[in-house]
Amino acid sequence: MEMTTPVFTRKGESNGQSMDMTTPVITKKSAGTNKWKMSFVMPAKYGSNLPRPKDPSVIIKEVPSKIVAVAAFSGLVTDDDINQRESKLRESLRKDTTFRVKDDSVVEVAQYNPPFTLPFTRRNEIALEVERNDIA
Repeated sequence: MEMTTPVFTRKGESNGQSMDMTTPVITKKSAGTNKWKMSFVMPAKYGSNLPRPKDPSVIIKEVPSKIVAVAAFSGLVTDDDINQRESKLRESLRKDTTFRVKDDSVVEVAQYNPPFTLPFTRRNEIALEVERNDIA
């Protein structure tokens, strides 16, 4: 994907660095609001040497590993669809004996295709962070 705002690897560099479309692009609704945050999973080849974003509102953040339960689906992603799929995933996890949804888990939506991809060929996922049930 060509970045809308070019990404630079060194201060003063005049040409932006083009990056392939990375997968997935993750969106997550901020707790208690109607605002969504978007995250891009960066290729491992960059390691700790990620190009610096030109836009100061873009933050580079390392996310610690976690266990998630995922439901995959195709098509366009709508708020209603996310809510329905989240409810079904939570219901399935209530019946699971190994994992349970973490108390502070917020649904994340992962989208794996460029915007111009036909809806029926798109790969999407919703994910909830889970933890192992205590075994007594």
